[in-house]
Amino acid sequence: WTEQMDSEDLRVGKPDSVVQSSTLSWSGMAQSADLAVDGEMATSSHTTCAWDTDIWYLMQFDDIRCFEEVVIINSYLNYNAYRMQDLGVHVRNTKTDTDSLCGVIRVREDSTIEGQTYKVSCDGMCGNSVMLRVRHNRGEYSYMGCIHMREIEVHYSEPCSS
Repeated sequence: WTEQMDSEDLRVGKPDSVVQSSTLSWSGMAQSADLAVDGEMATSSHTTCAWDTDIWYLMQFDDIRCFEEVVIINSYLNYNAYRMQDLGVHVRNTKTDTDSLCGVIRVREDSTIEGQTYKVSCDGMCGNSVMLRVRHNRGEYSYMGCIHMREIEVHYSEPCSS
């Protein structure tokens, strides 16, 4: 995956590293964090699902970026999509120890790739990482929480002095 410019002079590129809180293995294949940034719609990352647990996915960048938008393509087009209900998208800056919420995903009842593609605006928030977080407490949600994505991409500008 190479860094590209999109139509608004924003960069779309691969983070320097990705990691997730846990990794689900399915049919002998680990659905690791890097599978959500490999540019392949046929692969996906997947954390293990759990109740009452903080589940996260972290994209790290070596330099500060000012993020405009995060695009997430859910792996599931059925009821399993709801395991990502209320997933928070955060921009973190480890240099200033700040964490800002861009937005929260509300899963749609749509069984198409387009319907399960979520665009979250970060309005130019600056940091060196993007973190997704979800927690489903038993009794508050119908499904355990987890993060499963075919792809995730970030749109950002650079350089950033924050």
